[in-house]
Amino acid sequence: MKQFFQNISIKSKMIFLLGLSSLVALLISFLVMTLYQINKDMQWSVDATTNLASVSAKNIVAALTFSDEKAVESILMPTLEDDDIVSVNVYDTQSNLFISLGKEFKKDIHEVKLLEVKKESARIDFEFIQIISVVTLENETIGYLEIIKSTSSIKKKIFEQLLFSLFVIALTLVVVFFLSIWFEKIFSKPIYLLLNAIKNIRKEGNYGICVISNSKDEFNELYKEFNNMMYEVQKRDTVLKQNNLSLENLIHTTANELEKTKENLKEFTVLAQTDSLSGLANRRVAMDKFEQMLKDAKQLSHHIGVLMADIDYFKSVNDTYGHQVGDEVIN
Repeated sequence: MKQFFQNISIKSKMIFLLGLSSLVALLISFLVMTLYQINKDMQWSVDATTNLASVSAKNIVAALTFSDEKAVESILMPTLEDDDIVSVNVYDTQSNLFISLGKEFKKDIHEVKLLEVKKESARIDFEFIQIISVVTLENETIGYLEIIKSTSSIKKKIFEQLLFSLFVIALTLVVVFFLSIWFEKIFSKPIYLLLNAIKNIRKEGNYGICVISNSKDEFNELYKEFNNMMYEVQKRDTVLKQNNLSLENLIHTTANELEKTKENLKEFTVLAQTDSLSGLANRRVAMDKFEQMLKDAKQLSHHIGVLMADIDYFKSVNDTYGHQVGDEVIN
């Protein structure tokens, strides 16, 4: 059940909770009202039967004094017009049955010691109500009147109330169901509004989304915090983009400068190692090369040779024709 409840949507949870809470409230109300009504009906029936027994006991005083069975019977016969009255019994002072009207009733179900009854006695169970009233003459007990009444009318009334209550519960649940759908939309709409905004941010990467709501409840505060968070994220994103752009420009500029430096270094290296006029290696490079050749020759026991070329009377060329002509002669 817990797993099922966790897996269903918020809409279903809202409808389920509202329906369940309404059902529980209705059942509790129905149970309380039913018990109250049963107690009320039973008490009313007991009071009515007690009053009937009290009046009937007074009416049969004279007839019972002279032990006139027919008179007692005629006086008590009208009480049987009530369909719920099962039997009416009269006992003498020794609790012996004097007269019995109506249907036979099993005394062992409601066994009462008549001699212990002082004025009236009432006993109730699910099937019957038993009322015993003492018949007195000048404060002296001359007999006992017992009226046994069925609770069928009360049970019928309770059954009808039960059917009506079930109908009301069913109708109420239908109304609650549609109301819960309406309330669910009101409650879940703010949640889905925020959820859709988050989905849009994830898909589009747009942190400039602003969630707007006309409500004044806690969701409005949630939206404000969400919008503030998105604003801060947007600011940081802008700063990061600017920093990334600056870093790319710096990297590009640095790469160009390094390339230029490399070219300049290569050019300076050539200038440092060669003669600018003839393009041949200069004296420093020639001496380094010569020292390396001598070192290799010693290690390998090889011979080396040196060839030297010179231009005769080159000074006279410079003096006669100028240094520019001398440079052309060298080239």
